[in-house]
Amino acid sequence: MPASMTRGTRRPLRARRRAGLSLVEAVVSVVITAILMLAVGQALRFALISAGAAPSTGATNSVSQGLASDVADQIAADLNVALDFTEKTATAVTFTVPDRDNDGNPEKIRYAWSGASGSPGKTPPIPAYTLTRELNDGTWVALASDVRTCNFKLLYRSMSPPAALPAESLLLSYGISDFTGQSDYWVTSAASVAEAFNPPVSLGASSWSITRIKMQLKCDATYDGIIKVQVRTADALLLPTSTVLEEVLVPEEAFADQYQAIEIPFTKLTNLSTSQPLAIVISGSAGTTNLAGVAWSGALLGIPLGTGYTTNSGGGWGLSNPLASLRYAVYGRVTP
Repeated sequence: MPASMTRGTRRPLRARRRAGLSLVEAVVSVVITAILMLAVGQALRFALISAGAAPSTGATNSVSQGLASDVADQIAADLNVALDFTEKTATAVTFTVPDRDNDGNPEKIRYAWSGASGSPGKTPPIPAYTLTRELNDGTWVALASDVRTCNFKLLYRSMSPPAALPAESLLLSYGISDFTGQSDYWVTSAASVAEAFNPPVSLGASSWSITRIKMQLKCDATYDGIIKVQVRTADALLLPTSTVLEEVLVPEEAFADQYQAIEIPFTKLTNLSTSQPLAIVISGSAGTTNLAGVAWSGALLGIPLGTGYTTNSGGGWGLSNPLASLRYAVYGRVTP
């Protein structure tokens, strides 16, 4: 080990520390700081110049350059996983990193440079021009001595956190919690049923997204089918088009022999147009004759929905009843 890699006193096995933060607390309670690390050496712009590195040739210069590179690598590795910062100055930086000793709490790390005057108030005192590291408020450890220049501010920049997503909410539903008086649509590999609707957003909204859909579904007696649940665009007559925005496959064995509200998650239905009608399409993908039952019932006048059906694998769609509706619910987010 090079002579300049010296230590202070031996640090205790476990220092007393503050209560740890959960990941949620770390995200919510602090301003998110993004770490912009550059390459080690000249590109890193980390001024770590040792007096032993002054000669332009020889073994001493090689050792000093290697030491500077090792120290910069260690600092960069810790900063790249930093969770939050409590101190950021030219001569010191303090931050937390994820748990490393399996106690469920983040680790607190402090890097500091003692400058020309040293840090006589520390126990033990830190000599002048010493670069140190502290873990969880424990005893300092010297990473390098006789460091003539150091500026931690060159290692990071603060950035504003990304804009928070709008809260998920129930955007549209009909009869999803009513399990009485419904009728059956049985879907097969050729017979499909659909529910079309206009975007459930207010004037002035810029876009919206669908996060999940609930449908009242039940299985037939064989439990061997695969159901396709699609979200498509719809035309002016509120009938599905051939444009599939996202498709989710659901096994029939996930259903019971009585109607239940089955939740189907979607991940790609973002930035949806506020003027484009959509349609939920349910069809069979594999299995015997009747693959799943889809609940529907009479709807009230004025509901801007349309229940469509096809018996030729989508070759043609018709409106079964302008006053009918599937029993469903649409959840998502609306962007103002």
